[in-house]
This record gives sequence, structure tokens and C-alpha cells, in this order.
Amino acid sequence: MRSALRCDALYPSKRLELVYGVNLVLPLSEKGSIADGITQLAAAWAKVRKRAWSTGTGQRKEAWICDYKDTTGKRHIETFRRKRDADDRAHEIRGEVKAGVHVARHDSITVERAADLWLDARENGDAERAAVEASTLRMYRQHADTYIKPKLGATKLADLTQTMVRQFANNMVADHNRARARKVLTSLKSVLNYAVREGYAARNV
Repeated sequence: MRSALRCDALYPSKRLELVYGVNLVLPLSEKGSIADGITQLAAAWAKVRKRAWSTGTGQRKEAWICDYKDTTGKRHIETFRRKRDADDRAHEIRGEVKAGVHVARHDSITVERAADLWLDARENGDAERAAVEASTLRMYRQHADTYIKPKLGATKLADLTQTMVRQFANNMVADHNRARARKVLTSLKSVLNYAVREGYAARNV
């Protein structure tokens, strides 16, 4: 079914219609725009539903689905064991979509990939910063290859949590001197800041 996004308040002669699969009408704020309305509509579409099924042996299973569309209209589904977790994720997604920073888990890159991209940017320079000295780059690579990638590398940025980063920090302090731990954690923070700035992550945890 077609969803209509009313633009009457700002654009009396215009009406924008989007295909979002639900009957949903959203008024735009006085300072809004058509683009803002699309974002509002995408954020509001995020919903949680229950899924139940039977296995081949007849065992009953159930899960909770967070079902949403991003601002491009692409549909995404994430599965959770508990309704509370699905509700929390839906709330998080709505906030990210409204802020224009959402990156779907399916499209999220890993910490390892983010670290490699960050290292490339530090080696060659980018719009934010000039290339670093060779000795500094070697130090950054050691931080990434020796400490960050082995522990967090396989984790997608969308799945990285404050708890995981805190545990990584605690382990660094426990296993290494504070000076080394501080430098590695600074590099990790730089990797995550880079990922957010380049649109690979919604936030720095």
C-alpha cells in the first residue's frame, strides 16, 4: 500500500507520496523540508514484531524482529531473542535515522576494515589531516595489528558496544603498562572517530 507524506503545511500545492508499505501520514515541522519529511517517515516506520515457527522436529521457536526501512527505502530486518532488545534497537534506529547517521548492520564494515582505512588515511593524508611521519605510521600499524585487530577486528562497527570497548581497555591496562595502553586506546578512538566522520558508523562508542 502507498504511504502519503503530507507537505501541505509547507508546500500547499505539493504532496509527496512514498511507497513504504504502510498507511502513514506525517506532518512536517514549520522549518522542515521534503527531505526532512522522508527521514521522519523512515524513522517512524521502524517497528517490532514477533516471529514464531516450528523446526523439522516439531519444536516451537520464536524470536522478535526489528523491521525497518532506511531513508533510501531499503528494508532491513534484525532478529533478537527478547522483545526488550528488539524495542531498544528500534528506538536506537529511529534516532540514528532522524539524525541521518544510520548504517545498517548488514552494510557495516568491521573494526579491522575501519582500522585499515584509517591507516591509509594517515599514510596518505585526507581532507581532515595531513599524512603522518613514517615513524608515527609504524606505531599506528603496530597498535592496529598487535592489539586492536586481534581483539576487536572481526566485530562490525554496528555491533561494537561500550562494554566491549571498556573490556578491551581494561585488558590493555591489566596486560601492559599504562603508557602503552593509553596510546593504543587513543589509536582505537581515532579509528572510530574516522569511521563516524566518513559515514561508516553512526557513533563513536
